Amino acid sequence: MSLVLPDFESEAAPFALAASTPAGAFERSSWTAASATAVFTAAARVPQGTSVTLSVPPVIRLPPSGVRVGESTRWSLHTDASAGPAPPLHLSPVHALENERGG
Repeated sequence: MSLVLPDFESEAAPFALAASTPAGAFERSSWTAASATAVFTAAARVPQGTSVTLSVPPVIRLPPSGVRVGESTRWSLHTDASAGPAPPLHLSPVHALENERGG
């Protein structure tokens, strides 16, 4: 599964997922700077219709210019499932972000 996030940044090539649901469903993740893409590799078959949640550590940064209303339409999710591609997924806009530094 690939998540394309134009203008986002990261120095982390491979990075560890903080968590995944179902637990252990994904084994690897990586960042490709040239295409601003996070790639998540499933550890095993994930049945059709399964709700998946991935928690990514703070290794991917927002674009230097920030994220503006409506920009989430540029973000895309792609799959390469062996049974064929999943239906298109529309990503929701970002409504709030936590600042880990407390400010």
